[in-house]
Amino acid sequence: MPAATAAQELAFDVQYQSVISKPALRRWKSVWLFLSFVSLFTAPLFARMKAEFTAHDPDYVCALSAANRFLYAWQANDSETGILMLTDRMKQRTREEALSDFFSSSGMVFQSFEIGRGRKLAPGRYKFPVTLFQRIGNTGKLTPPRASVLIVVHAGRDDWAIDRLP
Repeated sequence: MPAATAAQELAFDVQYQSVISKPALRRWKSVWLFLSFVSLFTAPLFARMKAEFTAHDPDYVCALSAANRFLYAWQANDSETGILMLTDRMKQRTREEALSDFFSSSGMVFQSFEIGRGRKLAPGRYKFPVTLFQRIGNTGKLTPPRASVLIVVHAGRDDWAIDRLP
């Protein structure tokens, strides 16, 4: 029996050695701790984000379409279409010279526009940030971009009108 107990003691005398070294284990712990803190601090940021824009608003689509048609009329120097899209109040408040100046290119070869995401101000009333770009003649000189706001209002059953010029 003494030989059997010696073999058992020998078998239990072997010490367990880890496969991962202590410095590597510390690195893994620090990476895990770092990722835990990052997820704790960024999760509330994503939770607070609320979409201000809803894609299910059919009025938004109509208002955006009206803004696009109006600015296309500006780009094409089509003052007749552009003026027809203005509200009566806007037509009365704006001088004819100012409207004709807005729709005339006067030497501009290229005109373009950019419409930003709109915001609902009230039922049937939307505000779109716009930027107007123009290039003068064949010289290739660009005029500084003109940033402004375009307000579109519901003017009838399927009719949308511009209540503020950019």
